[in-house]
Amino acid sequence: MAHKFQSTSEAMTEPEDKFCRMFVRFPMTRTENKQDNLHRLEQHLIENFHSLIEKKGYLYTESLEIGVAKNPGYDENGEQNGRFMDFYYMLEVEQKPNAIWKDVFDSVCDLIVHFRKLGGNAIPACDYEEEIYRKIGTDPQIKLYPSATQEQGLH
Repeated sequence: MAHKFQSTSEAMTEPEDKFCRMFVRFPMTRTENKQDNLHRLEQHLIENFHSLIEKKGYLYTESLEIGVAKNPGYDENGEQNGRFMDFYYMLEVEQKPNAIWKDVFDSVCDLIVHFRKLGGNAIPACDYEEEIYRKIGTDPQIKLYPSATQEQGLH
């Protein structure tokens, strides 16, 4: 899955901590069954990303190990208001041993771009999120850092 990204003017330094949590808004109708919703997201990822396999509750690519979970902080009203920490799904992404950092970084960017193209989104929370945004840009529809006034509903 090759995407065209913005080039960065400076070389990215490999971070010490490569773990990345992503808050995901996936455009599908959810059911009351939490496990069914998670399984449907996992199946979507398996069907749409080359060399992605499922094993013992995790998804794997050549460079990533991905855990799929319901976001424990999910708030339906928050998600509807565009607050990313309230998105229903959460991906926990880790670098596989011996994976090349550039491949890890590019795969994380690919995941985010994929959800955006579907009309959803994935917001990274990791030590290298600024580098991700330099490469793929930000989504203006998402409140990354809502001000106190916005949080209180006092537009």
